[in-house]
Amino acid sequence: WFCPLTKAQPEMTDLGVARPVALRPEKIAEALKIQRVEYKARMGKYLDKKTPCGQSKCRCLTWLITGGSMYDQEKEAQRYIPYIRAVREAVPEYNTYVETQACSPQSAKMLAEAGLHGLQYNIEVWDKKMFYVTCPGKAKNITWERWTNWLVEATPYFERGHVVSNQVVGLELMPPEGYYNDLERGKASVLEGHKWFAEHGVAPSWSPLVVYTGTKLEHLPCPPTEYYLEIGIETHQMMMEHNLYPTSHFFFCYRGGLYMINA
Repeated sequence: WFCPLTKAQPEMTDLGVARPVALRPEKIAEALKIQRVEYKARMGKYLDKKTPCGQSKCRCLTWLITGGSMYDQEKEAQRYIPYIRAVREAVPEYNTYVETQACSPQSAKMLAEAGLHGLQYNIEVWDKKMFYVTCPGKAKNITWERWTNWLVEATPYFERGHVVSNQVVGLELMPPEGYYNDLERGKASVLEGHKWFAEHGVAPSWSPLVVYTGTKLEHLPCPPTEYYLEIGIETHQMMMEHNLYPTSHFFFCYRGGLYMINA
């Protein structure tokens, strides 16, 4: 309902920007080798294990892979294993994370055993009514209940704070089903979800809603900046309270965000 990726692919082609829809594991590993060399030239002091940056002790060597959803969740999880293994072999100091639809605990265990450091099953919006409106594919194929259960059931296979679910903050306000102009109720809904995740060992992540051209929301306003700041501060306090900032390397880092390679 809100994501631009599907819409953007043909539009980019029309503009003359040609890129493969799928990349082979060896190409991913090759790209990360090149990136590692560039990082060492530009950010050597942050790559030194003795000089970690940020509260997560990261060394800016984390990458996240996402590749869209398949109807068969278990087959989707298996799809990532060659990428995980290729990167672990080529650049073992890199930490690999997968952003996928919710998969069974058996698949989470399989990914962990393949060398995955952490995963994200992004629920996008906590409010159940909005979930079924804005994410109809996830709602039909998995359901809200199974999505939340599988997040919790993945936590035993990864270090604390390495199972994550993201909300697109602002989506809970969108008409006709959202809280619209009632910012306090919208914020309460987001924080209810973040609190539930934190209490169950899942790191609550969030990103601000961007109304992209070509989506159903393109002409609607986003919430004010203060709305995001208030949610961000309270979510940070929850992360601290429940010890969900990982002690090892992860992407909760003030020096950078997420760089995604579509596989």
